[in-house]
Amino acid sequence: VTAPGEASAHLAATLGNKFSVIVGRKKWIPQMEENIHKYGLGRKLASFRSLDLGVLEFHENEDKTRRRMEEEIRRAVKEDQAEVIILGCTMQFGFYRKMQKKFQIQYINHRTNGILITMVLLMRLTVMMAGVLLIIL
Repeated sequence: VTAPGEASAHLAATLGNKFSVIVGRKKWIPQMEENIHKYGLGRKLASFRSLDLGVLEFHENEDKTRRRMEEEIRRAVKEDQAEVIILGCTMQFGFYRKMQKKFQIQYINHRTNGILITMVLLMRLTVMMAGVLLIIL
């Protein structure tokens, strides 16, 4: 079982010294921060930054969302020394390319990363199973 948040945090931890997570609302931060520490990645966490937008608002006014993302990403990089940014809600799809071009920083696409990590794990499992079959034969 993989989850987008956990997969994204582990990938971010390998791509830079510190990562920040952009979230929709502050109320989501305590649980997400607890999870980061459960994954053993607390020392890699630079910050959480809130857009102060609900999930349904992300695509309601995309210019407003983009401006808020730019502001919080700029602060995460400048104030928190983040080297990698995780767009922490799957509803933030479509924005990461624009942000990557603007800020020239590593971004984790939360929406697709869980799928990619699952594929990697399945490939590893397949190789392991093939090895077990060779040993048995």
